[in-house]
Amino acid sequence: MTIACLGWGSLCWKPGDLPLQSDWKTDGPLLPLEFARESSYRRMTLVVVDAQEMSQALWASMKANTLEAAKRDLAKREGIDEPNIRYGIGWWDRASNRRYGRCSGRVAEWGDQKGIDAVVWTNLKPGFRTERGIVPTYIEVLAHFRSLNSEEFSLAEEYVRRAPAQVSTPYRKALEGDLGWHFIRS
Repeated sequence: MTIACLGWGSLCWKPGDLPLQSDWKTDGPLLPLEFARESSYRRMTLVVVDAQEMSQALWASMKANTLEAAKRDLAKREGIDEPNIRYGIGWWDRASNRRYGRCSGRVAEWGDQKGIDAVVWTNLKPGFRTERGIVPTYIEVLAHFRSLNSEEFSLAEEYVRRAPAQVSTPYRKALEGDLGWHFIRS
């Protein structure tokens, strides 16, 4: 069984203990991604949003033998506890043609074309910690970055700059101009 994990942020350069079977490939599905979720250390991390502009996700094969195991493995890496796996992990299963999560139809179409049996991805909501589910505007994200202390600012900058180059979102393009945060190779 071939199970793919989609990635677009720190998962790609710091998979931690996520059991991967392959390196990250750059021909993942096109998804509407944006730096729109306040995460640990006050970083704004990439999540799937409702937007027109698309970026190409990356993907890697997982060592998991079942879709349920793959979901648990990804949830563990992402710090999503057991009760929240149901909502925090998106998935598609070819055998049952069942799926869950933002852009699951798009992911299913891509997985079917690739001959993949199942796909998992992080399906966390956008927004600031105080208001999940609402995509912050670019002005709000920029103001957030400018409000950070030096340590937080450094971690936020690292996340944006280390995100894969092919994840070229509107906010990233604007941050390159406003803050000089250009892509860096890992």
